[in-house]
Amino acid sequence: MRSRPGHSGDLLDVDQHPNQDRYPGQQILVVRIGEYVYVVPFVDSDEGRFLKTIIPSRKATREHLGGHHGERETR
Repeated sequence: MRSRPGHSGDLLDVDQHPNQDRYPGQQILVVRIGEYVYVVPFVDSDEGRFLKTIIPSRKATREHLGGHHGERETR
């Protein structure tokens, strides 16, 4: 399921949603697209995998790529 490192669209991680009380059974795909990381909440069912949305994440970008990729400089 993982693509080659360094290429656009890399799957970096799959983890449980951090708020299982509110989103029971939901997991999160962590995906690199270009120089930014996005989180994609999803649920698995008998019919397949249902992707809820895609969210750009500064926190995940810092954690997985380091530095400040894609962030604007503040003065």
